[in-house]
Amino acid sequence: MTTNGTTDQANLRMIFERDGEKTVLAESFSRMPFRTFPPFYAQSQGCAYTYIVNPTPGFLGGDRVRVEIALRQGAHAFIASPAATKVLKASRDHAEQTTHITVSDGATLEYVPAYVIPFGGARFKQKTVVHMERASTCLVLDWFTTGRTGRGESLAFDEYDNSTVLVCEGEPVVCDRFILRPKDEEYRALGRLESSTVSASLYLMHNRSDLPKTLVAGVREALGEETSLAGVSTIGSKGLTVRVMGQAMPPVQKSVVRVIKVIRRMVLAIEHEEIPDRLLNAL
Repeated sequence: MTTNGTTDQANLRMIFERDGEKTVLAESFSRMPFRTFPPFYAQSQGCAYTYIVNPTPGFLGGDRVRVEIALRQGAHAFIASPAATKVLKASRDHAEQTTHITVSDGATLEYVPAYVIPFGGARFKQKTVVHMERASTCLVLDWFTTGRTGRGESLAFDEYDNSTVLVCEGEPVVCDRFILRPKDEEYRALGRLESSTVSASLYLMHNRSDLPKTLVAGVREALGEETSLAGVSTIGSKGLTVRVMGQAMPPVQKSVVRVIKVIRRMVLAIEHEEIPDRLLNAL
């Protein structure tokens, strides 16, 4: 059975659609290791805010997890997760998560999952693919730490293979992939991770109109000075990529949250409200 291109084999399936002035979760299905929450709403917005929760200790070697999210015409959803994705030591096989997202005509998705923590000996492959239709908008956050640094496990994992793909009206506009194998390479070297233990990438595609000319300056100001390395670059006139690296999670988190708030205000015309602030601060 398929629904809007999705299949019943997914561990998590969420379909959002517009109902009057607000977005509703029209269809939802989840099985281990995921659980979802019913959407909640800010007073002046029709955006559906929701969590994706993984109540298990983490991914194990051999796990194959699939997430499918679809936003139908005119829908607006903000999807977050309240706790980090933990990847435990792999015995023989790697763990893998694939996320397939469809953003229909006129829809807006803000997908800001929590960061990934690969434990010592972990092997993890993650791929996020977003298909955007005409006049749609997508904000995607992808970030990870190099391990449980407090336990001396920085870069103690075996492999971290991560990719993010954004396809806009059938044309790929972002294809970002990196593979880290700490046993084979020295990533603390100059020009690589050096002393950084946190890396975050934020992708924005606004396939409606050109981005405000002041947005890049606003993002640069929001990045602040807490992080060791940060930058912003444009993807044509409708896209933006922000990268942040730091030696600890709190300063990177603060920079990422500030950037998201700037984008929401300058691109989506959404001012700060209690619900999105609470979700962002939980990342």
